[in-house]
Amino acid sequence: MVLSFTGSSSGGNLPTLENLITDITTSTSNRNLLSILKTNAKRGESGDMILASSLPGGQDPLTILDAHANTLGYLFVLCVVLCGFGRKV
Repeated sequence: MVLSFTGSSSGGNLPTLENLITDITTSTSNRNLLSILKTNAKRGESGDMILASSLPGGQDPLTILDAHANTLGYLFVLCVVLCGFGRKV
């Protein structure tokens, strides 16, 4: 099976938190979103630090994501934060 990436963070460069949030909120396929999030996770600590960081205005990404509508992405961000990367909970 070949997955096509349409999200802004699926390229070879390290994505920004804004790009990942856009991917999470605009994804219409959980399979593609999971692939994007796994690719970010495979980047190791740098990928985790992106998900655990705050947006440029200091806003917490968990306040932007809707836990019901964006469950997969919300849980990825929450897991990274609870595992101790980045900010304090």
